[in-house]
Amino acid sequence: MEPHVWQVQELVQASPASVWATLTDLTHPWSRSSSLEQLTTGPFGVGTKWRESRPLLFLRDRLTIEVTECQEQALLQYTMDDGFNLLLYTFTLHAVSERSTLVTCTVDCRMNRGTDSSPSERLARFMEKQDGTLVKRLKGFVEADPALLSVY
Repeated sequence: MEPHVWQVQELVQASPASVWATLTDLTHPWSRSSSLEQLTTGPFGVGTKWRESRPLLFLRDRLTIEVTECQEQALLQYTMDDGFNLLLYTFTLHAVSERSTLVTCTVDCRMNRGTDSSPSERLARFMEKQDGTLVKRLKGFVEADPALLSVY
């Protein structure tokens, strides 16, 4: 079986800089983290790693997240690993105008153990349902924060 992959898009009424600032702010509440422990120091980029707790049904509640690709205001890719499941999140930002950004999120959900790289269908569908609103939440936080909208 193949990994389960899904994609969502939203047009955010803000500059790529504003969207990027929220997307890369580990303390911002758009991501649903209930607690966060930064595991690396220094500027945000490839290799940035943190551990967070989330209210999840099928994944362990402690997840290790690591940035694997980072192109400021254009692309952010990170892995989320609970020891058994591995999710690869890829966010792409495309400036439509000075004040609007098309945000695309692609999620690749797979097992992290054994030879079969596919997750259980139940887990994959649950993660798609839960994280299918990730970009909508990001949009809601960016558009509702006037201070963030002024970051150019």
